[in-house]
Amino acid sequence: MLNRLRRMTIVGGIIFLLIGVVLISGCERKTPGKMTVLIQGSDAYARWLQTKITKFSKSFDWQVTVSTYVQNEDLLDMLNLEQETQSKKIGVIEVPLELSQQLVRHKKVIPFSRAASEERLARDLRTYNPAMFPLTQKVQKVSLMPERADVFLMVYLKVPVKNLLKEWKLYEREFSFVLQRYNHWGLPIGYSFEKDPSKWDFYDLAFMGYYWAAKPYHDALIPRLGHQGLPTTGTLNALATRVIESGGTNKDLQNPLSRPVVDMFQWESLFVKENYYNPEMWENGWSSANLVNEFLNRRLFLTFLNQQQLFSLFEKIDSNKTKIPVRTEDVGISILPRGCSLMLGPERVPETAGSNSSSLYVWSLGIPSTFPDAPFAYKLIRFMTSRNLQAEAMNKFGILPTRKGVLAEADSVLDQSWKRNVFHVLRKQLNAGVIMLPSDSEWTHLGALYLAAWENICVKSKLSRQNAIKKALKPIFKDVMKSRGGTGQ
Repeated sequence: MLNRLRRMTIVGGIIFLLIGVVLISGCERKTPGKMTVLIQGSDAYARWLQTKITKFSKSFDWQVTVSTYVQNEDLLDMLNLEQETQSKKIGVIEVPLELSQQLVRHKKVIPFSRAASEERLARDLRTYNPAMFPLTQKVQKVSLMPERADVFLMVYLKVPVKNLLKEWKLYEREFSFVLQRYNHWGLPIGYSFEKDPSKWDFYDLAFMGYYWAAKPYHDALIPRLGHQGLPTTGTLNALATRVIESGGTNKDLQNPLSRPVVDMFQWESLFVKENYYNPEMWENGWSSANLVNEFLNRRLFLTFLNQQQLFSLFEKIDSNKTKIPVRTEDVGISILPRGCSLMLGPERVPETAGSNSSSLYVWSLGIPSTFPDAPFAYKLIRFMTSRNLQAEAMNKFGILPTRKGVLAEADSVLDQSWKRNVFHVLRKQLNAGVIMLPSDSEWTHLGALYLAAWENICVKSKLSRQNAIKKALKPIFKDVMKSRGGTGQ
């Protein structure tokens, strides 16, 4: 009996001690986990995202820092360093389109099925626009979630366009003589400068370039057309969009001797040679920010910007009304002009007809293979692409949402008339057509060659004959053609 009482006393003491340990450990403050989100966005976007993520992550006892990177190589270097050191700090990365296939192929990002059940993943994937996914994969293999997208639109000053509408008949004959040097015929038969910008084509663009370069505006006689000229993704996307407008596909983009690509280079050479493009775009390496500033200072009358860049343009007008000569009502926005060949057939119609289609560029979110916590990273990705957050980002930054239903609510979400107008035209552009740019690593290499070819063929040599352009393209893309075992013709 005494032994039994002693055993009960000992057991009771142990239970009491265990309860004490549990209570004490439960009162201890747990140190929050730390994670970094890497994005390729503006500082303003990063600050806004940091505020949103901080509130979200606190409820999961995580401390998340949003950091930015500039070049694609920076992201690759950071992922390699993370793998070498096994520091496990980076939990979510924002992936530019052209790195998508490379990161998946080299297993730098994990399938989301490692972070969430396949059932939940399948349900979540259905909430996104299927056209926004950079890669086609089975549910269990999906590694990238589309976060935001960009589409090019055309922006112009209304008054200079109205001036040409009044006078184009006076300049038609003279302009047609200029074109005869390139295509033997001049303007297409039955040509008329369209009042509706959505009906413009490449001939209308060239006519505007000719007219504005020949007439002084605001005490200056300078070319008034331009696009990005800095040797970066922005300029490459502008050139690729011209190929798409010319009727090109991804297959054509990856075949630099295809007809749409040659047509693009021929038009670009004409615009450079005839002084329709402002030469500062390549001499000073214009970025999208330069395009916005040149447009607002009325040095450019027409250019091409994506919807986020258009938000930046209108926001500058709103915040500098006393310093900027351009007003919101002075600016017109339209879908892209329809592409066509410069060369005309015997019946004086373009040999090839294109479309009003734009390129589509997508950023996606992924979990790096060195993740600190995959389930929380997945929750974070879902939060970053949630309907409410995408709607707010659409209103604040002009981001094209990837979640289903958000774009349809734009009119009720956007809080200014110019924002609603940008997205009204954006929806028209989506209906007119978009083609997602290539997502493979070869496009990065091809892109660098495209930029080199543009500088050599259009800027330096100003080649205007299709045969001469093809001849110049062959040595530039020789290694690409050789690796494919053909000439690309």
